Amino acid sequence: MKRTFACLLTLPLLACGEGEETIPTGDPMSRVKNDRFGLSYRLDVVPIADNKAAWTQQVFVRAQPKGGEGSPARIEVVDQAGCRPIPPKAEQELRYVYSGSSMERSNFYAFDAAQVLQRAMDHLKQWREEKREPRLPVSKSNAFAIVDVAVTAGPKPIYLVLAGHQNTLWNIARAPGADIAHITLISSGRAAIVNHGEAPVQFMTGAKTASCGASPARAPAPYWGIHKYDDHHSKEAVQSRMTSHLKFDRFFREAFGAPSETVVQGAELAERVLAGPPPKTLAERAVYKPVAGATIVTPQADHIMYADAHGYSVAYQDLVAKTLQTRLAPELAALRKP
Repeated sequence: MKRTFACLLTLPLLACGEGEETIPTGDPMSRVKNDRFGLSYRLDVVPIADNKAAWTQQVFVRAQPKGGEGSPARIEVVDQAGCRPIPPKAEQELRYVYSGSSMERSNFYAFDAAQVLQRAMDHLKQWREEKREPRLPVSKSNAFAIVDVAVTAGPKPIYLVLAGHQNTLWNIARAPGADIAHITLISSGRAAIVNHGEAPVQFMTGAKTASCGASPARAPAPYWGIHKYDDHHSKEAVQSRMTSHLKFDRFFREAFGAPSETVVQGAELAERVLAGPPPKTLAERAVYKPVAGATIVTPQADHIMYADAHGYSVAYQDLVAKTLQTRLAPELAALRKP
């Protein structure tokens, strides 16, 4: 079942620059940091095989920063998949991309009415404790990060799995000849996708992911920065990560027919990732597309919007105010008595 949302705010579209791009000189690995639970890649580099890096311009054609992008044409809402997603076919190539988090923020937001009610109740509690009316709250956790995915061509149609932890809008960029047959998105938070073309999409997100034992997790690796801390809490953290990974890997094997770590690409923190072999020539690079004018697809939520930070804050505070006036009217009136 699909539903379509109109975009709440229209933002100015950035014009793409014309002309040839310059590929930076130097070692792209200088832009990679070894963090506690994996590698972090800066915006100007992309993870490739063997924990190496390529310059963004070697993988994407005209990738643009996110600030100021125009609004999508529409937002479609679809149902979530069950605990066993549609599996890859024998004639399809499985590609699995993991991005645990991204520092790039989109203008896409999704959240439920229950959260707004809780914020309204917290607002009244703060009012009682401080004996003065506080400012209406805004929840910043509803913003989606954005991850650009370069899908390069291969000998078979591609079955693509995209996974991570935070709310993420996955923006697909195809290379010439890349045939995407199916996309499955798995997230401990929420997920959305844009510029995926006609490829069928299925989602497992939030509570559904946890209940199915499908919360994405990488296997602990020797290069993780946490290993330098030889203390009890660090060892417990690594063991906890291993337990989470083993649970996810069981799900992944049953759902997609391969051990997750044998096919995974990406990193713990990356704003741009590669699905497939690195381009051998500039002509084989993935063509970046902006969100502007495209269709975003996402699972159901009570409130979905595309807005800049200020527009979102105003809209969210308005929802809290309406919740106070409708669902918490007696409590609100009691605090407003002289």
